[in-house]
Amino acid sequence: MVIPRRILDGDFAGWLRDAMAARNMSQRMLAHRAGISHSTVYRLAMGEAVPTLATAVAVIRVLERPALRLEMISRATTDHSADGSRFRATAG
Repeated sequence: MVIPRRILDGDFAGWLRDAMAARNMSQRMLAHRAGISHSTVYRLAMGEAVPTLATAVAVIRVLERPALRLEMISRATTDHSADGSRFRATAG
């Protein structure tokens, strides 16, 4: 796993807010996906808490997986239609 530079520079809260915004992810969604409480995400995003190593790893894994997300989207949009096209556009 690659640790984002901003985290190494001590800006976990700023990185967290920016990463969530870039992925249009709510605090509740991140909490659910990372397996932590919503209040923990809130305190981390506000800079009121410093994450444990386990919490930081869980959050980074959720927010730093663009390749996995693209792979899942590709699988979800696979279409074996009669015209031979492999993928189809989806709304969303």
